[in-house]
Amino acid sequence: MLFLSLGRIVIIDSTIVQWLLRVKLATKTYHASEKMHKAQPLRDRVMTGAMFVGYMVMPFLWALVPNWWIFGSTSIDVPAYGWIQLLGLIVTAAGVCLFWLSHKHLGANWSPYVEVLKEQKLITTGVYSYVRHPMYSAFFLLSFGHALSALRCPWVALCGIASVLLMYLSRVTKEEAVMRAQFGVQYQNYCLHTPRLIPCLSPCQSTNKNN
Repeated sequence: MLFLSLGRIVIIDSTIVQWLLRVKLATKTYHASEKMHKAQPLRDRVMTGAMFVGYMVMPFLWALVPNWWIFGSTSIDVPAYGWIQLLGLIVTAAGVCLFWLSHKHLGANWSPYVEVLKEQKLITTGVYSYVRHPMYSAFFLLSFGHALSALRCPWVALCGIASVLLMYLSRVTKEEAVMRAQFGVQYQNYCLHTPRLIPCLSPCQSTNKNN
């Protein structure tokens, strides 16, 4: 019985923890950037909303009401599902930790939009010395963890991964273009030595001296 409910517990708890962390670590920055919302292109707002629904809302609803007709009608039997859910717990926990570290080290430099904030700094220390976009890395870990936890409902499992992937592909190039325009050679040097999505095993050579 523990394994039967473990996946749902993982999704519910990790979703709540993500929102609590974001509120605690980034509320001031978010409100300072809220005025930018109307200036964002419609495509960007649609992609943000789609990721929110696919990555957080649908898995969360499945975890709360797995027998709802929209979920139950597509449920399948999965061999060794208990162990798969346990693996999902481990992956999700890693994603939550990376998500927290990303916000912690980015601090007031975080924004929900593609923009440069007033007094923006280039962060290349902490988790950012291992990977350029640890928050996206965290989202992928969380979506894979949720997918393993919700594997009995395949479309919900894939929905989260697909929505994160679409969000990543639609934003990461724009974000890096904005950073290059703002920080020039500093950011270019950082990009040369630090991978975009998959972290180094040890701190990469970076532009720490320029921070």
